[in-house]
Amino acid sequence: EAEGEEEGGGGEGEEGEGEGEEGKGKEEEREEGREEKGRGEIKKKKRVGIALSKEALELAAARKQEKSRERLTSLEKFRSAIRNEAMPTGWAEAVDESTGQSYFYNTATMETTWSKPISDDTAVDSSTFVTLVRDVIVEKYQSVEQAFRRIDLDMSGTLDRDEIRQLLLDMDESITERHVQMLLSIVDIDENGSVDFDEFLEAFDTSPATSGAGALIKTKSMELVVNDMQMNILRQMRRKVMESEKSIKEVFADLDVNGDGVVSLEEFRDGVKAMGINVTAIQARMLMKAFDTDENGTIDYDEFYERFVLSK
Repeated sequence: EAEGEEEGGGGEGEEGEGEGEEGKGKEEEREEGREEKGRGEIKKKKRVGIALSKEALELAAARKQEKSRERLTSLEKFRSAIRNEAMPTGWAEAVDESTGQSYFYNTATMETTWSKPISDDTAVDSSTFVTLVRDVIVEKYQSVEQAFRRIDLDMSGTLDRDEIRQLLLDMDESITERHVQMLLSIVDIDENGSVDFDEFLEAFDTSPATSGAGALIKTKSMELVVNDMQMNILRQMRRKVMESEKSIKEVFADLDVNGDGVVSLEEFRDGVKAMGINVTAIQARMLMKAFDTDENGTIDYDEFYERFVLSK
């Protein structure tokens, strides 16, 4: 019996030991399950993270593309507005064989014109047109002053119709004379057929500086342009005088038509034109200021000599 009890006790020990092993195995399984679950969560988070990163990249790319479009909108808007101007019903475009230029004709009346007729429903109004031009100028040039210098091809200090036309053609080749006239009608404030720097500044300057330091910068910028114009005309005058082989006294005498010893604005303007130099009334007035150092409204011989001979 004792041996049986021992055997029985031994059996119970083995049984307990087996249950312990089994419990340990289940705990390991549970631990493995938790680890697997943890790995699964990590993978899930990674997938979500990748998806979010992809979405963020796509959003960033979309924003970048939108900003890129915004940077190009000024010129694109201008071209779109011009090219969306449609001809009235019954008009068509053709090419003249002798010149290679486009002309337009009415299919019903056979009326022809070199200028593209535009329907009122699609025509760009003058105010919008000037705004579109200003936006392109602001985008293309570092400043209004730089724009004026680049557009003033002959360095005359004013922009004539041809220079205004070239400005617009550089923006879009489908520009017509109607667009040139539209811009001039707004920008050419004194209606003399050309645009001086003051008028150009008034139309296209977008800076808020109208007083104080800002106004001083504008004034200095304008002075630079005026000085360029003055020196350009002065160089032409010197060249004409050299060609004529006249002395400075003779040139002054030619300008002083009434012989009173001083040259008036009218005499000065007419005398410069007589040399074969085309100047506007505004240009003559600005150039007169360069000679009239005492600002009394006339030029005496000493002032003329100092400016004409001694200045560089």
